[in-house]
Amino acid sequence: MEIAPLSNMFVAEVSGINIAEPIEAATIDEIWSAIDRYAGLVFRDQQLSDAQLRDFADRFGPRS
Repeated sequence: MEIAPLSNMFVAEVSGINIAEPIEAATIDEIWSAIDRYAGLVFRDQQLSDAQLRDFADRFGPRS
């Protein structure tokens, strides 16, 4: 997975990951770090069902 800033480091593009598939905890931690650094993340060319999108988003609910 790669995270590259887009325009003035406000937003970053995340590539090299298929978010429709299960994601390892270490990768989730990397995405959390990017969420903390950037105002928005772009995941291009992803093909997700509603259930897959929900499952991905559920990984970023309240942190304990």
